Amino acid sequence: MNTYPKASALTLGLVVLYLNLFAQVGEVKKKSRENKTQKENRTSDSGFSGGEDGGDFFIDIFAEIFAGLGHAQANMLSRKAEEPWLVSLATDLPFGYYFKEETFLFLPSIRGNWGLFSTQLRYNLIQDKTGFFRTLDWQIIQLNIVARPKVNFWIGTGISYEFDSESTFHDNLAGLALHLKDRTIHPAVEFRFSRDYETAVTPRLEVHPRVDFLVSRTRLFDFNISAGMVFQRYYEEVNFFFLQTGLHIILR
Repeated sequence: MNTYPKASALTLGLVVLYLNLFAQVGEVKKKSRENKTQKENRTSDSGFSGGEDGGDFFIDIFAEIFAGLGHAQANMLSRKAEEPWLVSLATDLPFGYYFKEETFLFLPSIRGNWGLFSTQLRYNLIQDKTGFFRTLDWQIIQLNIVARPKVNFWIGTGISYEFDSESTFHDNLAGLALHLKDRTIHPAVEFRFSRDYETAVTPRLEVHPRVDFLVSRTRLFDFNISAGMVFQRYYEEVNFFFLQTGLHIILR
C-alpha cells in the first residue's frame, strides 16, 4: 500500500493547524493594513460655519472650565506634603503571556503626576510565531478626578501610533485604583480604547485589571510587584488574554 499521499495529507493538515494556532499577530497586522487602505480610498467633504454669539458662548464655557481646573489643581498641590504621590513619577514594567497562542506582551510605561494633571507614555509590543505588532501610546493629558489617600479615579485622552500601518488614532482611557493597608496593596483597573473616526473602526480595546503589592519603601521610592491580566481586542475581531506580572515603581 502506498502511504505517501496519506502522509503528505497529514503533514499538510498539521501545517495548516499550526499556522491557524499562531496567526494572531499576523491577523492584527492584516486588519491594520486593510483599515489603512480603506481610509486612503475614502473621500469626504466637510465644512464648518459659526457666528459671533456661538463664539462668545464657548469662550464663557471654557473660562468656567479653566477656573474650575485651576481651583482643583491648587487644592491638590496644597496637600502634597501629606500626600507626596500627588507629585510623582511612576514607571511600569509589565510582562504578559497568552498560553493559548504562545504570545508575549511587553508594556512598559512612564507616567508623570502633578496634582490634577498627568501625562503617560507607553510602548505596547505583542509577539507570536508570526512576528510582532507595536504601538506607541501617549496619553497627552489625564485628569485625576479623584485623588485621595484611599482611592484614585482618572480619565485621559491622547494618541496611539501603529508602527506597521504608520497610522495614528485617538486614544481614550479611564482608570480606578484603591489603596489599602497603608498604601501597601493597590487593586486597580484601566480601560482604554482607540478610535478611527474615518472608518468607524475601533483599532484597539483594552481592559487591564491588576493588583500592586508594596515590597519596599524608601524615602523617595516605592517598589511594587504587580499581578493581573490584560485583555486586548484589535480591529473588533482579534482577541488576546494575557496573564501579567511586573514591577511598578514610584518616585515621590
